[in-house]
Amino acid sequence: MPSRCPRCAKPLAETDLAGVPVDTCAACGGTWLDRGELESVLSRSVPTAAPAVRTPFVEPATRYLPCPRCGDLMTRRQYERYSGVVLDYCNAHGVWADRGEIDRARAFRDGGGVERRAGREAEAEVLARSVERFGRDTSARGQVGDHWIDVAFTLF
Repeated sequence: MPSRCPRCAKPLAETDLAGVPVDTCAACGGTWLDRGELESVLSRSVPTAAPAVRTPFVEPATRYLPCPRCGDLMTRRQYERYSGVVLDYCNAHGVWADRGEIDRARAFRDGGGVERRAGREAEAEVLARSVERFGRDTSARGQVGDHWIDVAFTLF
């Protein structure tokens, strides 16, 4: 069990979150989830008696946090790419979620965000293949643009 919060260095305590034992910080409200626990927590429904969500944590400046397990700095990336929820990941040990981020990730997932992400990625792939096949149009007003691709899509 990680002993200290990577955000505020206060002790972490084991708690139950949607039936999964996780480590939380009573001081800042962050949660440490071991590898695989984030998806497990997000896939389970939250009991109706869950306490009200406090205001999400807002970071005044970007700061890379140390992994509570190994001490290496964690990477920051969005959950499911388009969610707007930036989590801190240690590839070897798990993920740190600041106060409110698990709820926001769950709302993204439950609101169809994962399916929308897949649709956006499919559209980006079609666009990339079209640009690869036809090249980029540099003739219009001397600017680089892909406006002709809209016309190309109607032809196929």
